[in-house]
Amino acid sequence: MNRWDDVKAQLQSIESEFSDVYEASARQTLNELSFADYWKEKLEKDRDQLRLRLKEKDDQIMQMLQERQEREMHIRELMKKTVDEKNIMTGQAQEIKKKIDEIENLHDALAREKEARGRFEQEIMHYEELHHSSECALNKKIDELTTSHAHLIEQHHSKTRALDELTVEKKQLIAQNNVLNKTIRELSLKPKKVREELDLLTRNVADHLRDLTTIASGAIQIVSSRFAVKSNIRTLLESVETSIDRMNASIDELLLLASMPEMHTQPTDINRFLNDIFVIIRTQAERNSIQCDLKLCDVLPSVLIDRELMTDCLISIIHNSIEALAGH
Repeated sequence: MNRWDDVKAQLQSIESEFSDVYEASARQTLNELSFADYWKEKLEKDRDQLRLRLKEKDDQIMQMLQERQEREMHIRELMKKTVDEKNIMTGQAQEIKKKIDEIENLHDALAREKEARGRFEQEIMHYEELHHSSECALNKKIDELTTSHAHLIEQHHSKTRALDELTVEKKQLIAQNNVLNKTIRELSLKPKKVREELDLLTRNVADHLRDLTTIASGAIQIVSSRFAVKSNIRTLLESVETSIDRMNASIDELLLLASMPEMHTQPTDINRFLNDIFVIIRTQAERNSIQCDLKLCDVLPSVLIDRELMTDCLISIIHNSIEALAGH
């Protein structure tokens, strides 16, 4: 018990002992003591409340200090993160600058490639024009040679018919028959001269065409190896190269035709000769679902021809015609 409890006990004993004599004064004293006890309790409550408030303030201060430390730590982290992001953005800016430089270089390269492609397309058009003009000239020459050959054959047929007629009237026209034999000998020499001229012309045309195809093929190889071309241009180049190979093969065939060996002619019945060839090619025609028929003339004379060369020539022509018809 503290001092106030002792005082209170004494007051209670005094009150019980002197309640009769000193009742009024004692109650006044008790009231004063009760008032003091009230203020004591009130002060103790206020002290407890102040302590509680001080504790709350201390807790708030500690919390504020902790929050301040956390904010400072967060600020340091943000500053570090900002520095890192700044470094990253600086690196990204440098990379973007490098990309921009690369794009500019690529744009310049594309411009140069576009310019080179334009020149290349012009060269291709020029080569195509040369190829077309050369092909037209070659076709024209072939047509002229074919016409000349047909004319010579017709002349040969007419002379042969005249020879048959002169043979029937040999006794009456001996002098004319001698002249006709001389003419026949001259005509037999003429095909050799024609073959020589045809061989020379063919070789000149073949050399000229091979020069053009060699130039075109070399240009295509240079462009394919030095420039990056699109797929459609590459397809066009491959098509041109295929056409060049076909033209070279045609040139070889033309040279082979021009270098034909000397003919060994012999009298031949045209109807029988054509019938033998028809028997050979009829099987191929039927295999390709092509119907063919042979109509012969009764008055065709016997002519001097090289049976082997003429057979190979006609069979090749007919086979090519059958293959062309089968493709359609």
